[in-house]
Amino acid sequence: MKAKHIYLSIFGLWLISSPMTGNNINDNRNCNADTTQITKQSKDFHPALRGIHTGMHQALYGFNAGAKGSLKGLKQTLKGFSAGGKGALKGLDATLRGSEIGAESATGGIGRAVYDESKMFYNPSRKIENMDKFIFEEKSIDVGRGITIYTYYFKSKTPKANIFFIHGNSGNVSTYAGMINTLISGGYNVYVADWRGYGKSTGKPDYKSVLKDTEIAFNDFLSSTRNDSLKVIVYGMSIGGQVATRLVCDRQQDVDAFIIDGSLSSAQNLAMDFMPTNFIRNSMKRHSTSFNQDYVAERDIRKIRNMPKLIIHSETDEIIAFYHGERLYENAQNPKFFWKTKTHHVGTLEELADEAINKIDRLCSCIK
Repeated sequence: MKAKHIYLSIFGLWLISSPMTGNNINDNRNCNADTTQITKQSKDFHPALRGIHTGMHQALYGFNAGAKGSLKGLKQTLKGFSAGGKGALKGLDATLRGSEIGAESATGGIGRAVYDESKMFYNPSRKIENMDKFIFEEKSIDVGRGITIYTYYFKSKTPKANIFFIHGNSGNVSTYAGMINTLISGGYNVYVADWRGYGKSTGKPDYKSVLKDTEIAFNDFLSSTRNDSLKVIVYGMSIGGQVATRLVCDRQQDVDAFIIDGSLSSAQNLAMDFMPTNFIRNSMKRHSTSFNQDYVAERDIRKIRNMPKLIIHSETDEIIAFYHGERLYENAQNPKFFWKTKTHHVGTLEELADEAINKIDRLCSCIK
């Protein structure tokens, strides 16, 4: 590129020094008088221009000779680079093949990490926020291997139905106090459990244990509410939505209506959403069996029949992309309703409290 620029610069100087310049710059018949004047004036500079012109020819001749030598050297350099490049490319190809194998192995490792420990998903807190304004029953339940989980049953003064509430991956029951308050104020009893590792519950959460804890808590919920005639609604939020989907799929005879709010369609899809490159994402798709396959919301929801379903998802959800909600709705059987919102992640019950209660009331009216 540098040689090209030098050639253009010299050519420009040559144009300026050429006797034809005056005729070529302004090719316009209306400018004949000006051109004649310029030509007349240029005669006074003709000896100087002729000298510049001669100098330019000599410079071009010298530059041409130098350029030929440079081009010859460049050809030799390129020839050497070609030989070396072939070796480099051969090595690069081997490196990429090795990287692909490594990535495949790493991807399987990511899947195993999700399956075994779920480190990507669970963020429990032991700190219990103040819940003195609520009236609730607290209970501890032994879930085996010396692990105890805690459940909380909040009662409304004029209950319309009982809600088995499954919270998200962060905090503990007290973290969701504002959402629970919306449901209680709206006329719903709310039963919610802390998985192992959350709040007062002992142990450590992982993919399989949170489902086990949920199933045990659900049995206690049914036992605690068996003497009333209220309908049963399962409400799953965020990652709890996937757990709720599997629970409802397995216990359809015990559930009258189902709500999932800001839920993921599958753990694999959520993990892929946060992968930085297409290369890793594509590799993850090829290793779906390495991911937690015991329960997958977009698969399990297809099996849920004969109950009204409300899928809630925010189009501006900053944690779980909107397409997750769309997939769940598409895979769900009728009767089903899709409520598109524009809240923060799982902000429905606090940001749209009144509307949320109206939606739940309408869902209840569809229960046969």
